[in-house]
Amino acid sequence: MKTIILFTLILNFSLFGLSTQKVVESKCTSCHELKSTMAMMVMSNRKIMHEKMLHATVSEKEVIKKTMREKIKNSGMKAPPMPIISMRLKMMTKTEEDFIDFVKDYIQHPNKEKGFCMPMAYEHFGVMPAMKMREDELEKVAFWLYHNFNDKWEEAMGGMLCDMDNSTTLVKEKKEVQ
Repeated sequence: MKTIILFTLILNFSLFGLSTQKVVESKCTSCHELKSTMAMMVMSNRKIMHEKMLHATVSEKEVIKKTMREKIKNSGMKAPPMPIISMRLKMMTKTEEDFIDFVKDYIQHPNKEKGFCMPMAYEHFGVMPAMKMREDELEKVAFWLYHNFNDKWEEAMGGMLCDMDNSTTLVKEKKEVQ
């Protein structure tokens, strides 16, 4: 009996994984990179960039930001990469439930006012188009995005490249509403 239950769980998990990967590939990866060379470059140089930003004058910070904008523009990216999105949303939403709820809603009803992208991302990419997805697809994408990337924004990015103009979190907003 235990063998049958274990086999069923493994089979369901495998099918969920394959199905989720297909959904992500068909709905997301035409715009969002799964592995970002830009993110890897930024994260590998984060200590250097952090030091530069800490000690930079306002005009030097503008030059650094301009350089990053040029690198993004020349990268050919159509949208922020998945690892960056996951890190940013984990920082901004605080809980897995808030993260998943936000992603499911944002995919269907994206707008700048409720989004958590950095200002530079909106400047370059704009707001994503609304996507038509079934509830089960939304759930799979959101769950996958949360669990597939483990880096933390504070460790990887530190908010050092851009001002965090939209730093309100879902947790704070929910508390204010109550």
